[in-house]
Amino acid sequence: THHPVMCLNNGKIYKTNCEAEKALGTEHHKITDSCNKHRACKDGYSYRWLTDEEIANWIVKILI
Repeated sequence: THHPVMCLNNGKIYKTNCEAEKALGTEHHKITDSCNKHRACKDGYSYRWLTDEEIANWIVKILI
């Protein structure tokens, strides 16, 4: 569960679901559930895991 995750509401990528929890207040296990079941959390936020290609592009982007 410690993979990059994107919040679909704001389009921001977070290093892990725990980082997203700190930033947005949604509990990390609910973020994981949202990613795995492709549904919104009760607070209205939706999340998804990044694909391998998206992770590679994101890493390049943050290193530049």
